[in-house]
Amino acid sequence: MSEIKCPSCDVLLPSGDLRDGWCGACGKKVPMFVYHQAHLSGPKETGLPSAVREAPPVVAQLDPEEKPPIWQIACIGVAVIGIAIVIVRALM
Repeated sequence: MSEIKCPSCDVLLPSGDLRDGWCGACGKKVPMFVYHQAHLSGPKETGLPSAVREAPPVVAQLDPEEKPPIWQIACIGVAVIGIAIVIVRALM
């Protein structure tokens, strides 16, 4: 395979970037004319780039003893009072 450079940043594109269709250096999509000039078929349609496919799952670690912030408690209180006022007015 000949040296294939990204037309945006002039960095040599490794085979993984060519397969995914995105330049790893500048983050731009590799244009189809680059594949045509190099006599390649184009990027493989795998759905997600390899970096996303190989990323480990993110698991949120919540502390059960952590209390919600005061503004959140205040908003819930205001919502409950507002609902109570609407119900009382509807019954009158």
